[in-house]
Amino acid sequence: MFASRQSNQIDVKDKGGSRALTITPGSSQIFQVDGSQQARIGGMGGGPGLWNCIRAKLMQVTVTVVRLTGGTTPIYADQFPRAISGIGVTNKMFGTELDSTFVTGMVAKELADFFGRGYAIDGVNRQPIPGVDGTYSRTFEIALPYSQDTNELPDDFASWLGWHDEEQIEVFCSGAAQPFGISGVTITNIVVNLTLEMIPTKNLIVPPFVAIRRYQQAAAAGSNGPILTNVGAAGGLDGVDAACRLETVLFSHQTGGFVGSGTADQITQVSMPWRGQAVTLNIPMFFERFLHDTGKPDMLGYTPSVTLAVQDNTKPYAMATNPGTGPLNDVSARYTPLVWPSRGTLISQVQKWQGNLPLDGMQFNADQTGNFTVYTREIKQWSDQKCQQLLAAAGINPGAVSLVPKLGRKNWKKVDASKTFCLPRTIITNKTAPAAA
Repeated sequence: MFASRQSNQIDVKDKGGSRALTITPGSSQIFQVDGSQQARIGGMGGGPGLWNCIRAKLMQVTVTVVRLTGGTTPIYADQFPRAISGIGVTNKMFGTELDSTFVTGMVAKELADFFGRGYAIDGVNRQPIPGVDGTYSRTFEIALPYSQDTNELPDDFASWLGWHDEEQIEVFCSGAAQPFGISGVTITNIVVNLTLEMIPTKNLIVPPFVAIRRYQQAAAAGSNGPILTNVGAAGGLDGVDAACRLETVLFSHQTGGFVGSGTADQITQVSMPWRGQAVTLNIPMFFERFLHDTGKPDMLGYTPSVTLAVQDNTKPYAMATNPGTGPLNDVSARYTPLVWPSRGTLISQVQKWQGNLPLDGMQFNADQTGNFTVYTREIKQWSDQKCQQLLAAAGINPGAVSLVPKLGRKNWKKVDASKTFCLPRTIITNKTAPAAA
């Protein structure tokens, strides 16, 4: 979308060397990244070569579905990721990048794929599973990006392959009796292929990292909104500074493979004083602003029964009820958007935050039960100590270089140090540093 580079790809295998992993319901399989191979490429003729950096993990999944007295409701392509009940990513250098307890197929597709890929859902238009008993095989795609295509310089988020040596990506197949919310529909298995989208770069930078987090709070009948606690904390990551850039806040609902309390049309009031957001009663306009910033889908609001060649029409909302008959905060909306980046947003334009975020200014037109659930996307910065580990792992003497915030533009005035939080850091030679031992 913006300043992206050309890419290549590397297959990821399990420890036994298999590229395609078959996973049965209720079980999981693990891919393991070999970061020791092709982390540096080229280098012939005495040159330094290139650093291979991960732009995204590209996952292609084929699911076999059986309908046995499984009703007449079609299953459209936007629902196929519900076949995955969890995706977990852990490695020795960074700790837990994705927590499989809440990063399901739907969360990955909506929060990682849709937001990270610049508000464009990866994948082709897939045929739906018809509402007729039988066995069906369908394929879908999920991207787990490091580069962030809503940012003006998306590849500044790419992460060097060598830092991900022995990283494990665990994928869980849904074991639910009704994985698509339809009685009589079961999954036989999923077959998963995983590829790293790589960008070879001349210069290595230390990038920021976007973490997907989930906050939950019990929703007693008549309660008003949750309070998000310890926003900006490290969570499962190893070596990040306290605080974050709060890129995205989404209030989740109990629909379409998401978890939450109530439906979008039950929210009647939102107040976010920490953003200067006074009370608003016009909740549908959150959706209108969000659709404007993300690019309105061509077919928003058409019922899935419309006969068209293109059936995957839900970027980012199913909105089964035509919005022409009511407000945009439809009962089929998987989340209500509260905070999000416009395309082309700079890191320095995203709010810095550490601590608690009150959403108790929210009110509902019905009693809420279960859990309030809020997902965030938080831009994290690796600590100075972690940066030294990263440099050493790349074969760079930390004492012989300096890390300088990468502003991405020339002729900037001197930047306040507090505003450089989470900016990518360029590695430059420190001529005054002692030589490596």
